[in-house]
Amino acid sequence: MNIFSLAASRAAAKAVSEELNKTRKGDGNTVHLPKLLLIIGIICTTVFLIPAVWVVFFEKDLIGLVFAGMSLLPSSLIIAYINQRIYYDSEGFTAKSFFGIKRRYSYSDIEYSLGEIPHDLDVVIDDDDFDDVEYVLDLISEDIRLKVGKRKILIDHSAVGGLDFLAFAQKQYKLIRGGKPIPHKVKKTKCDAIFNGNVKNATATIVIDVVLLMIWLGLFLLIPLTNVPTKMENLKIETVTVQSYEEDQEYLYLDIDGFEDEIFLRGYTETFDDVNGLLAVLDSKEPIEIGYETVNDDGDVYYRIEYVKDKNGNVLTTPEDYHEFYQHDVKKFMLVFGAMAVLWIGYIIFSIYVGRNPHKFSKKFVHKFFKEGTIRL
Repeated sequence: MNIFSLAASRAAAKAVSEELNKTRKGDGNTVHLPKLLLIIGIICTTVFLIPAVWVVFFEKDLIGLVFAGMSLLPSSLIIAYINQRIYYDSEGFTAKSFFGIKRRYSYSDIEYSLGEIPHDLDVVIDDDDFDDVEYVLDLISEDIRLKVGKRKILIDHSAVGGLDFLAFAQKQYKLIRGGKPIPHKVKKTKCDAIFNGNVKNATATIVIDVVLLMIWLGLFLLIPLTNVPTKMENLKIETVTVQSYEEDQEYLYLDIDGFEDEIFLRGYTETFDDVNGLLAVLDSKEPIEIGYETVNDDGDVYYRIEYVKDKNGNVLTTPEDYHEFYQHDVKKFMLVFGAMAVLWIGYIIFSIYVGRNPHKFSKKFVHKFFKEGTIRL
């Protein structure tokens, strides 16, 4: 299962990377991030916020703040999709920042670009006979930043309409500067250094890998933090008389007046120290005190007993005993998610090694980790 999950994670990471590396023609004079990032942001934020709210408000445990903190990275994708926009026309362009602040610039304000814009990009895009702009991916497969005054305007390599804007900005700049293209400087980031400068748009590659790692670690932490014993005040306590019972593997189904739906004890052979004593109490048809939860599973209602006390005041089982029974399943899931996190860390480390040393491997092998055109061989 771990190998399958690792392969699925790797495939997901590669699919997302390939999708984000596609050139995207715009549908107007606007640049914005692709909806895929919005969807990823919503899903990942939800994954972390649900346990955060549950743990903080229902379990009263501040560890839920850890999950809330882990939701900040994916939630930033939502904010970026909504706020980060560029609107342009023949006179200039308006850049809207991550925080929604708008600033207007003219094309003459552009000093240089971090990351190279092909000098003939405007000619290629304006060519009516040219309908295959995918080749530009080999030239623009990384984020571009336009230096204007004290600010750097980001044009994400995956942005919808980003290619059109860069082509138009190149065209207008040439008109202003007598045919000279926008000058560029080599852009180096800390993520570029991780891959020894061999991977284009290394930041996005690292972010995708880290987000997936956070999901595996989040699931690993989520299970023990949310799997806690039911509090006695959350159980409904009643004194009842059991008319009959039926044993079915790990379940003990009870027939109790007033309960039309199933009411049962699960794992009773493990949660009760004296199973024979329990059955003797039930056979005697003497009143017992039970504590149970009402569970609604897609319209199917049943009652799960987690607390039993006989007429003499002897407590036969508690929510803690019931919780201990479930620890077997919990540990299995923790082992799976923990192993996945470790394997994914190993995958990240090895992919970094491949990215730093692509000449040591065949092109076919390298392209299993990095899409063709995104690594400098």
